[in-house]
Amino acid sequence: RTMPSPDRSVDYDVLKSFSSTSDDDESLSLINDEAYARTLFDDTYDSKTRISRKICLSLVLAVVVLITLTHRQENKANGSTAPRPIVDNRPYETTQVPLASDNHGRAQPAIAWLMSYPNSGTSYTMRLVQMVSNTTAATNYGEECDIDARTGRTVPLYDDSPFGPYLRHIDTKPVPEAFIITKTHCGGRCVHCPPEKYIESVESFYARCLTGTLIEPTLSGKEVNKSRVQYSDDRVTKAIHLVRDPINNVVARFHLEYNNHKDLNNFSSSFPNSKQGFRDWCIDLDSRYKRQENKTNLISPEIKTLFSSVPCHSEFYRYAQWHNMAIEVTEKMGLESTPLVVHYENYESSFEPTLKSILRFLKLDTVGKISPFIAGKTYHDYFQKDELDAAMVLIKAVASQKTWTLVRRYQKFP
Repeated sequence: RTMPSPDRSVDYDVLKSFSSTSDDDESLSLINDEAYARTLFDDTYDSKTRISRKICLSLVLAVVVLITLTHRQENKANGSTAPRPIVDNRPYETTQVPLASDNHGRAQPAIAWLMSYPNSGTSYTMRLVQMVSNTTAATNYGEECDIDARTGRTVPLYDDSPFGPYLRHIDTKPVPEAFIITKTHCGGRCVHCPPEKYIESVESFYARCLTGTLIEPTLSGKEVNKSRVQYSDDRVTKAIHLVRDPINNVVARFHLEYNNHKDLNNFSSSFPNSKQGFRDWCIDLDSRYKRQENKTNLISPEIKTLFSSVPCHSEFYRYAQWHNMAIEVTEKMGLESTPLVVHYENYESSFEPTLKSILRFLKLDTVGKISPFIAGKTYHDYFQKDELDAAMVLIKAVASQKTWTLVRRYQKFP
């Protein structure tokens, strides 16, 4: 790999080493046991008995500390590619230690990332590949997966990688032999956040590409624990880069927001699922973070001047940045082949060639039914003509040359 190791300074909730978490907890427990035991000593015991007990406890503590330090040194020696959990700072119990998994002799394919900005056709692409090939896909996000009835946990693709990626289906579809399409949205995609939260470096974006969620039962078994985790990139050998018309992509992002929040407070009444609801949502989004955008040094003054003419301008900034980062990360990772670029609109204009290119890239055969593509999801009428032009000007200003080569086809003016 020529790609640098994930940036451990990324602003996650909590970032801990698996070994240090479990060992430190054990040491703390032992220290508390010693303090409690000392309160039970009878004053009538002679000094020799007290000294003997103290010596024994000290020896035990010394052994625990030695084991902890040795374990940490081994982790450092193994390099930065060892999978490490990123545990959310949430008030629930967790087993911490990943349980042993059993892949029941499943195939061990290499990972082919499906890198997609949210709402750019990810779900359809995953469903299409699974139906046509009659094989399961994988994903970074455990909440999208079948749960193992025996353990109550998501099932990792590899036994030695408990922190992902995870199998979408564990009983109904087999694992493909060569490559498994694996969903990742990477980073820089939050909606309700200031620039400091969505502007990424290549390293932080790359770390997010490897980050997902582990679903497991709590110690009580009565609740579900959702932990943020990260896996190694050593089996990621290919990538499919999905691209969608930015106008339609941004409006589709609003539709997702509506579906996720329509039952919360007054969201559906304030931002109905309509053209006017979208425009009101953009006004709210643009005004909410205007002060932070004006103050930040992460966005150039030239880009800021373009914001005022574009509804939902931060969404278009994130769109361009995301594709910049996806291209740069895959170039630096040294994948075995050039990423396959798939334009969402090609499912409508040239379905058969697009499907064949994906299956060929993944070395999959056509054995199942084809999931029909529902065309006509275009939303350019949500914008005025001058707003459409201004949005593309903003994207071009943020985009790298390679990103602009991918998205310039959506430009409607000379």
